[in-house]
Amino acid sequence: ANEFRKSGYDVKLYPPTQFMLLSEANQINAGSALTIRELEAWDPRIATDILIPDGNEKEVEQTKRNIYGDRYRVLVGYLQEQAVSMATIFYGDYGIARLDSTETAEELRGRGYASELVSAIVDMHRRESDMPLYLWPQNVTAGKIYRQAGFKLLFQEERATASYHRMSGEEM
Repeated sequence: ANEFRKSGYDVKLYPPTQFMLLSEANQINAGSALTIRELEAWDPRIATDILIPDGNEKEVEQTKRNIYGDRYRVLVGYLQEQAVSMATIFYGDYGIARLDSTETAEELRGRGYASELVSAIVDMHRRESDMPLYLWPQNVTAGKIYRQAGFKLLFQEERATASYHRMSGEEM
């Protein structure tokens, strides 16, 4: 990175991305606080209770497309009819599935709702599919939940970007 910087590049280093595969037993002792439903139609509570308050307005249209898409399953955990946590599974072309976009309403994080939803999804997936299920967690807390649910680290990938900018005094 330092050599690139000396040559006029802006360099950004990212934490390693971990790739995990569901291969172990689910160790989550999930409660039953949530009512978990697979959505077959758009529920506006996903937007008002989870996505918009968390600053993810752009995800609303994508989530709608996923609900109506034949390659996705969107599951939502409700607490007394409030949408609390949601997750999406994508079924790819090559006989493999990916757990995507697990999201819990910010003000309700840390209460075990994501763990309960992920546990239910893992159990559902194992009952209904023999496809391998993988993911790449976006933060440390999510990684802990996924490990408890039976995901095992396969590998991690380093990532960086570099963009060139003209150094002072350099001609075009």
